[in-house]
Amino acid sequence: MLPQMVAKQIERALGNHYSWADRLADYYANVYRSAFIFNYLMSACAVLFAFLGHWSGLSAHGAHALGLIFILAEVITLLAIILVTFFGIRRQWHERWIDYRLLAEHLRQMQFLMALGRATVSVPRFPLSTTEDDPRNSWMYWHLQAIVRHSGMIRVKFDGGYLETVRNFLHEGIRGQINYHERNAKVIDSLNHRLRDLGIGLFFLAFASALLHLLDHQLHLFMHQPNLGLALTVLTIVGPSFGAALAAIRGQGEFERLVKGSRAMSSQLEALSKNLTAISLGDNDLSSTSLGELAVEGAQVMVKDVLNWRLVVEEKPLDLPS
Repeated sequence: MLPQMVAKQIERALGNHYSWADRLADYYANVYRSAFIFNYLMSACAVLFAFLGHWSGLSAHGAHALGLIFILAEVITLLAIILVTFFGIRRQWHERWIDYRLLAEHLRQMQFLMALGRATVSVPRFPLSTTEDDPRNSWMYWHLQAIVRHSGMIRVKFDGGYLETVRNFLHEGIRGQINYHERNAKVIDSLNHRLRDLGIGLFFLAFASALLHLLDHQLHLFMHQPNLGLALTVLTIVGPSFGAALAAIRGQGEFERLVKGSRAMSSQLEALSKNLTAISLGDNDLSSTSLGELAVEGAQVMVKDVLNWRLVVEEKPLDLPS
């Protein structure tokens, strides 16, 4: 732990700003993800409602009221998708999630750099194709620079004891990020495989239903069981439509890329952790310069990871399923 005076100064300068940005990033991430999951699943439901409404209208039993219910459900479902998408775009859920997350991660790195009298890390050069979306031109970067200017310099003597404390502080922070990325990769990879397996299962369920339907058409297996024939038709529709919705959710969430990114980050941070541990106070290697260089290197690795993530998710705005 850092000396109490230094910890209080860093907390006073950055604590409220980080908590505010982090909470808003989590909030907008949740509503954005909920919105596109809702849209894809409800699109599949709309297909099912459309078929059931059509079937009810053709039913020999004259199920007019039931058909009207299904048609109304279809209309309400499609209207809900339009309203959620319109409201999400208008409220900029996607853009706000990206901006607040980038700001929060910059502020996270500042607490480590500030302990060594450093400021924020420089943003890497962006390709020409993304110049207009350079975060240095956004309100987020202006706000970050204002926080840096207002924070000032810490007031502490950089002696051996303090530098050893900072080294432990940096090491704990890096280990925390390693644990986060390992856990994140495991959770997302598990979710991705479950959705994939469920989608494949739905596809083969549809295939089996279609095959049985074909046999029924040729052999009249379900002549006296019309409801079973209807169930097979429904399963044939549900399988591809919901399977496609799950595949779209996986694509929109970029699960596979996130898993690869977290694993790569974990590997890079492990190497940084070893370098930090290798610094020896007894060999006079421990200095504010050496620690500062490692802190800046670590901050640049983590900020670059967030910027790469930003370039990916920026291409996944909330939109109508198509």
